Amino acid sequence: MDVGSFPHQVTRLVFDTGQPYDQFRARYEAAVPALDEKHLAGFAARGAAWPEVVADAGASAPHGFLIFWRLDTTPSMARWLSLVDAEITVLEPDELRQAFAELAKRAARAAQSGPGEPAPERLKCGSKSQV
Repeated sequence: MDVGSFPHQVTRLVFDTGQPYDQFRARYEAAVPALDEKHLAGFAARGAAWPEVVADAGASAPHGFLIFWRLDTTPSMARWLSLVDAEITVLEPDELRQAFAELAKRAARAAQSGPGEPAPERLKCGSKSQV
């Protein structure tokens, strides 16, 4: 297997929303509807023409955006960031700060447990466990 390294310049857009992350996210999600997968499947089932799908998307998304997918990566971000050999200060969002606190509690329990004792409970995201 070959492994390569290739420099790649990226332009990062940063904008100040003037409000906390949670507040901005709530406003965004209130303004941007989620994709209705059953509705979309109906177009496919009846073989709708592409212009009809585009017109429906335009009517469903008044600002030109639809939320296609969501994933809460907060517990994973806390785990990966904990591996960075640097001081970390979490400014926002509060969920990441809470994930770090939970990770720290579990790490402290793991450090105190002895041989033969049960391992600490895994971090959870929603109702599913993550390893």
